[in-house]
Amino acid sequence: GLNHQDIQDMVDDYLGVEQYHVLPDPLGDYIKHVDCWGKFLGVNKVLIGQVLENDPRYYDFEYVADYFANTLSDWGMPYEVFRVYTPGYAPNTPYTNSLILNKKVFVPVTGSTYDDDALAVYEAAMPGYEIHGILYGEWYNTDALHCRTKGIADIGMLHIDHFPLHGNIQLQDEYNITATITNYSGMPLYPDSLQVFYQVNGGAFESIVMAQSLGNQYSASIPYMEEGTLVGYYIHAADESGRSTNHPLIGAPDPHEFTVVQMLQGLIVMPDTLLYTTIDQCIEGQEVKIYPDGVEEVTVDFINQMETDIFYWWSEPEITFPYTIPSGDSLVLTVYIGIPVDQSTYLVQDTMFIECGGGDEQVLIMVDEDIISSLQEPEESFNISGIYPNPFDRVTNINLSIQQDQHIRIDVLDINGKLVSTIADMPFAAGDHQVQWDGSQYPAGIYYVTVKGDQLIGTAKLIKR
Repeated sequence: GLNHQDIQDMVDDYLGVEQYHVLPDPLGDYIKHVDCWGKFLGVNKVLIGQVLENDPRYYDFEYVADYFANTLSDWGMPYEVFRVYTPGYAPNTPYTNSLILNKKVFVPVTGSTYDDDALAVYEAAMPGYEIHGILYGEWYNTDALHCRTKGIADIGMLHIDHFPLHGNIQLQDEYNITATITNYSGMPLYPDSLQVFYQVNGGAFESIVMAQSLGNQYSASIPYMEEGTLVGYYIHAADESGRSTNHPLIGAPDPHEFTVVQMLQGLIVMPDTLLYTTIDQCIEGQEVKIYPDGVEEVTVDFINQMETDIFYWWSEPEITFPYTIPSGDSLVLTVYIGIPVDQSTYLVQDTMFIECGGGDEQVLIMVDEDIISSLQEPEESFNISGIYPNPFDRVTNINLSIQQDQHIRIDVLDINGKLVSTIADMPFAAGDHQVQWDGSQYPAGIYYVTVKGDQLIGTAKLIKR
């Protein structure tokens, strides 16, 4: 049979899909079809069903929603996660089982009191699209519109491939927009149709004609914008076959956006966490590498190179501040832990702070509790009550017993202490809780799950087969 990696390789080889999402099915029904509980609305948008907290499927639905909220889309930005209430009882609520066809969205509705809310979610998530509710008495939660219809690809399509500018963009003289425009019909492009339309702070759109740079690659530059400006833009193209298209597809109603900021050059710090689980690691130390994140030198204003409050640690060599790191160079510090004794199953933490004008960084230092001889016994406010299966092949369940309301962060680290995944980072009420980690995309080996409360971190070993 095929294992998960075999299937992922097959999808990559035949479809060119590098990011293959494999998730537990939250619906808990016979069908195991994604469109019965979720739907991609665009490259960077996803719709996930939602149920009440007292529904036994609640945590499964929330796990999937959190997964996408913490996963980068192919445009390099986290997915926007939209939720639609899908309780599942009669009349049925199969709202994720919709069909998107060009600029129209057809949503199955059943006469439920939740129909209007579902249509409103689509309208908010997909501005500019025509949202049509399709009323029918025989839609099922496991079999609705998307299960029964299929869009047909246009083999003569006009396609724009573009990686958008988004988030905060450094202030510059102009902002270059490049795209690959392919006319699969073979009919010539209209040169004057190839334009970048842009708006400033939500105002009227202006346009710039794109110039051919190489083959079917085209570019145009949005002019200088002041710091703090919100820029929206989309790309338009048309060819002599009568086809026209935009990127993003809907164009002006939901353009790409970025904000112009004046950013001082900062630092890259690797790793961002040092995990000490053996006495040898404490004695021999572990390295932190600090280097500029651009082509210019960076001045480090301060690093706390020794702390004794929580436990004793120090770094070498000793640095005099301010300290300048030349372009292309780096500063390497070795961090040692003092007074080692035996190992334990709890971790304590402290932080190395690295300050510079381009932004502060920090390195988390975590040490087994009993390696520090002077450490007082921490008050137990939670514990990891069980992990199953362990060893595991794909998904494992982590049970927590929390003694008091508190904010909990649950991370998975690899054997070198590098952050692999954040499972949760939110308030938890006192009581018993269960979270899942889907490790299917990670290699077999040893991992650590860390549950962080105040200064105490509970940790447990995970073994992925």
